[in-house]
Amino acid sequence: MQTAVVDIGNSFTKIYLFEDAIIEKAFNEDKSKRLVLTEFIDKDTPCIISATGNLDNRIDTEGLKNLLLFSQDSKLPISVNYETLHTLGLDRIANVVAVSGDDSNHLVIDIGTCVTF
Repeated sequence: MQTAVVDIGNSFTKIYLFEDAIIEKAFNEDKSKRLVLTEFIDKDTPCIISATGNLDNRIDTEGLKNLLLFSQDSKLPISVNYETLHTLGLDRIANVVAVSGDDSNHLVIDIGTCVTF
């Protein structure tokens, strides 16, 4: 089953199309360009969007049937004890969720506009 993940960051919008947890296609678009997601994703494809800042002028999701906007209020498979959750970057939360499936130790390095460990 195909799934789409859209990361709207400070500098670029990245779109990844997964088939059974393997990236099949990737798109990297400049943040100044307003994207119409149905140009990249079939309207029936489940899609998760994570965004830095306001979505209004950056992306058009009209027509998508199975859309989840990832936020600090999303149900997560982890506990987050950060004192000010809404100031914790979604990229940092998503990175921890991505490696949370086992009991081993992980160091996640996120190299975006800001490098975080």
